[in-house]
Amino acid sequence: MSSSKYKLPEYEGKIQDLKFKFGEKVDSSPLKLNITPTFAYDYISLNQTDFCFNNVNMICGDFISYFFAAKRISSKKISDLFNGSEKHFHIIDLMDKNFLVPMIRNQLGVMRMANIDQFPVVAQFEVETDTDRSSPRAIFLLGKYGVFHILFFDKNHAVYPAKNQAAIKTTGTN
Repeated sequence: MSSSKYKLPEYEGKIQDLKFKFGEKVDSSPLKLNITPTFAYDYISLNQTDFCFNNVNMICGDFISYFFAAKRISSKKISDLFNGSEKHFHIIDLMDKNFLVPMIRNQLGVMRMANIDQFPVVAQFEVETDTDRSSPRAIFLLGKYGVFHILFFDKNHAVYPAKNQAAIKTTGTN
């Protein structure tokens, strides 16, 4: 096989990077985004702690459930998701859930961020499982062009515990 048969097209000008970088302006109104999301994993937490995708308590079924949820979410317009078309899909109030702030700063590599209002939209979606426990949540930030940058996996549903579930004391580690 000749590699010349499979050349990538030549692009005029510079291709714009679609990945979020802290400090870039992102449309803070997801209600206006009439596009479906794309997922990115540049900022995923893999520190083997409670909110990580490689948490020691994660099982194969958790990963399968996550990808089923991501597939379901990726077929819907972002504006519809934030307008209630998906159960348990919502923005996280970082003023109320401020224990997440240092965790997000760490994932973004910006430890000296001045204000929470400098953060892009941080939100979550439900990851339905076959267990009796509350469904885990995937936590992400909304980047440019509708990219959902996956950050954390809230296996224990600790960010917004179910009303009948005792609140899990959160240490702020990711």
